Amino acid sequence: MKTIFPARAASVFLPLTVWLLAAGSQRPAWAAEATGSGGAVPNPVTITAGPAWIPLQAELDIEPGSALDFSRLGLQDPPAGKHGRVIVRPDGQFAFEKTSRIPQRFYGVNLCFSAQYLSHAEADRLADRLMRQGYNAVRLHHYEGELIQGQANSTTLNPDKLEQLDYLTAALGRRGIYLTTDLFVSRPVPYREVGIAREGMVPMNLFKVLVPVHAGAWENWKQFTRALLNHENPYTKRRYAEDPALAWLSMINEGNFGNYMKEIREVPEWSAAWNAWLKQKYGDRAALAEAWGKELKSEENFPAVALPESINAVGLRARDGIAFFSDTERDMVRRMKQFLREELGCRALVTNANAWTNHTTDQAARAGYDYFNTPRTAGGFAPAGEVIQSSEVRIAMRGADATVWVSALDDRPINRSRRLLVTHLTDLQNTDIQYAKPERRTLLAWGRLPHLVRAGQADIKLKLKEGANIRFGLYRPAVGD
Repeated sequence: MKTIFPARAASVFLPLTVWLLAAGSQRPAWAAEATGSGGAVPNPVTITAGPAWIPLQAELDIEPGSALDFSRLGLQDPPAGKHGRVIVRPDGQFAFEKTSRIPQRFYGVNLCFSAQYLSHAEADRLADRLMRQGYNAVRLHHYEGELIQGQANSTTLNPDKLEQLDYLTAALGRRGIYLTTDLFVSRPVPYREVGIAREGMVPMNLFKVLVPVHAGAWENWKQFTRALLNHENPYTKRRYAEDPALAWLSMINEGNFGNYMKEIREVPEWSAAWNAWLKQKYGDRAALAEAWGKELKSEENFPAVALPESINAVGLRARDGIAFFSDTERDMVRRMKQFLREELGCRALVTNANAWTNHTTDQAARAGYDYFNTPRTAGGFAPAGEVIQSSEVRIAMRGADATVWVSALDDRPINRSRRLLVTHLTDLQNTDIQYAKPERRTLLAWGRLPHLVRAGQADIKLKLKEGANIRFGLYRPAVGD
């Protein structure tokens, strides 16, 4: 990695710490070293260690006090909740309620599935690792499947799994790491449990869109939320609802309605809600026909006016559809917040902006959220030979496709920051992994350890408003000599 900083700067000394990490998962557009191997594939591609691929000696535990011990950055001030709940200031920045004049920044990581259900020793070791990596937030994701494992219904919590989750969250909190989660991700819910006379489980995406319009799904969402947030963690002596370490809640993971038009159009309750919305807006069919013109088919009338096929369609039906979905989400989040605040006494910040694609229907609803993310970060992905340009950062990729970004680690924008994290992600493959062709779309053999990191370079220029004598430190994990 070659790093270039501006040759000229302003007039103030600026100590600058930069960490460059060569790892990642981007697929470079180059032909890997090839070795022939007979059989049906005449020229398979095998990736081996060499100048282009460097063996990565992965070390998960960080030496306390070393250059890579990011717990020294001061992002954690344990225990979590020491300064009260996380709040949103009028200027949109996070802060703690007892020290609201000081803005706070959170860096988080996902834990998925069984990674959240560990022995006590494993939980403490994981919490230590995350602390030393500089994280002060963890997202509990895809946690509900194991949490209801073996129970009579989809809203009763497994006591053994719950104990493991309790210990882990307490271990994280003791190290100053805050929590966020979604109140529905992928929990399996039987049809009959929500009042639908059908065998089997409600598909995950269908349940997401049932919640705002189907009484049984809505009550199921509430009952699971009630069981989780009303539970008292024996290691913290607090209900999750009142624990300030649980700082943020997303109502439904990737639940934005625009992604699920196929499912929505098949749900009678959605059709009924749509027609009720149209009737309230227009009053009668004549007014709707005057507004829509030829888009309203001759056979369409309340209560059987069809939903739009897509929110991306051109026309007044789709336009009204977007407004309808926005109103429906806004009402759903309002009811959810009321339930959390009034019945459960939960003051965690609420969002439903953990979206996916087709965000149009979410825009108006954001006014009801407590927060959404706007980080001080610049960069992105670019193929080798191309440039990423922003007002403060210029990144030129050389040698390999890569994702490179710059983040300010203090409370300043990039061009005023005194501590910047620069991350460089190229590609990561197994030793001797084999593909049919250089494009690497057909896998022939998995390969073995150690992992190999694609060597790459990037020229990075930072435009800073302060700093005459720039001093920076360069740190990287062990990726070979």
